[in-house]
Amino acid sequence: MKKLLIIILFSNIIISCTQIKIGNINEDLGVPPDRPSNLTIQYVGNDLILDWSDNIESDFKEYQIYREITRSSPYLLIEKNKLLSTTSVSYFIDNNVTYTNNNYRYEYEIRAVDLEGLKSAYRFKSYWF
Repeated sequence: MKKLLIIILFSNIIISCTQIKIGNINEDLGVPPDRPSNLTIQYVGNDLILDWSDNIESDFKEYQIYREITRSSPYLLIEKNKLLSTTSVSYFIDNNVTYTNNNYRYEYEIRAVDLEGLKSAYRFKSYWF
């Protein structure tokens, strides 16, 4: 009976912890990852190349990349927050871009996801044609 009680008490302590220390790595449980930083966009050839700083958190899983396309004059929503890709690297090449002189805006939203499935806040960036 004493062994069972100790196991139950010990398991409750583990479940209620918010931080695990593994060697020199502190991993926050229940805390979303940092949002991507230093996002840049370059138009090269017929592609838009997105690049951002690496996520170095030990529980990092992937980035989710969303895109929205609008035209400014007259305003027209062409594509609304479409999930383009998931990736574990800190860049993305959008080769599905149409260059026009009609004031099209490509807006990208990127967020990090950790192994628990928690998601960071979005990082936004727009590119106008």
